[in-house]
Amino acid sequence: MLGLGNTLSGGIVPVAAAADNPVHDFTTGGIPAGWITPDLSEVSGYAMTFGWSDVDSNSSGDYFWLKGDAGNGRTHYPLRYATALQGDYLIQLSHHAGDITCRDWGVAVSADNATSVEDTQWLWKWGVNSTRVAVQADCSNPTVYGTSNSAQVSGANLNSPAAWYTLHMYHRPSVPSTTLTVTAGQSDWELDGTQQGTTVEIAETIVEEGTDYWVGIGGDWDIVAGQPWAKANAARITAL
Repeated sequence: MLGLGNTLSGGIVPVAAAADNPVHDFTTGGIPAGWITPDLSEVSGYAMTFGWSDVDSNSSGDYFWLKGDAGNGRTHYPLRYATALQGDYLIQLSHHAGDITCRDWGVAVSADNATSVEDTQWLWKWGVNSTRVAVQADCSNPTVYGTSNSAQVSGANLNSPAAWYTLHMYHRPSVPSTTLTVTAGQSDWELDGTQQGTTVEIAETIVEEGTDYWVGIGGDWDIVAGQPWAKANAARITAL
């Protein structure tokens, strides 16, 4: 475990690159090593589609491509990290937004196993929910949603311009707290890019310290004919 990164009143401290905290590359044309995609096709109302390479004529290249309606209270997060985590982690997601309104990428942590396909677990919700703690882009208003509290970033607009952005989710059961900050830039692991709005924090985590939890990635982008799918290029999971 590395003593890197913090979320103090003075703001976010960048996390230095480390060999034992690898970047998870979504541009290899397939599911990245260490991740799984549980079969959610039997979930009632499930309406998401994803792929890894040249998914249609408007969406070319190797990325984690995603389209569809995540719903509101429906099982989601189709890409999940297979290994359970314990303790404090920084979870980062690099994604593209702003070319089309509401590229709503999100990252969740859940006490439910990554393999779960139960329709009462891993719920995507535009609000608080007991099954996960999540950060979601929410169009122009990135938000951290807990089990009973939420906090919205002020002064950000991920609807414009079209650019790469990185979500930074600090999940710290030792405190407990979950913090969200957003920066401009592709794979901006060191927070070198311009911060988008404020940093927000809630005094909640999905588990107590010393308890297993899992990471999932998903998004909500309702299908628009002739428009490219939503895309993300990488994630990083760093022990704090």
